[in-house]
Amino acid sequence: MQIRIFATLRQLTGQAAVEVQAGSGDSVRLALDQLVAQHPILKDKVWDERGDLSSTVNVFVNGRNIIWLDGLDTVWAEGDSVAIFPPVAGG
Repeated sequence: MQIRIFATLRQLTGQAAVEVQAGSGDSVRLALDQLVAQHPILKDKVWDERGDLSSTVNVFVNGRNIIWLDGLDTVWAEGDSVAIFPPVAGG
């Protein structure tokens, strides 16, 4: 499974996408754990001190924020698009 990475998170990994060992039926939590295992610099960006998703990132599956799905328990199927990026603000 590939996770697309955007903005400042991309700058930290140096990659636009990262391949993780997660597949159809696996949770977003598992995929993010594997992403952080490959890029430990993301740990404090992805997880908060309780081990929950940090408020400084957004994770989308097929364009929908996981907070409106099943959160970190959201599972994905073959062909799903997964993306992670920091909140975007502007004016």
